[in-house]
Amino acid sequence: MALCAAVRERKFSVMLTRMTQRWPRMLLAILLGNLVYFLWLPHLPNALRHETYRIDPGLFLDLLLCVLIYQPIRKL
Repeated sequence: MALCAAVRERKFSVMLTRMTQRWPRMLLAILLGNLVYFLWLPHLPNALRHETYRIDPGLFLDLLLCVLIYQPIRKL
């Protein structure tokens, strides 16, 4: 049983280390994605503009931009 606990603790430690190494990249992707979205906002049709506290196409566009920006950053 002690071996299983040690293995579980090791896996958790590795996962936590990887996550803490990734979060600055994730944060950068979110900030850049939102920057791009807000720069495009005046040029977007009303259907693609996000309204606060709503799930709408604008929210998905913002998410898509963040994911697309994260892909190349992830490989750095």
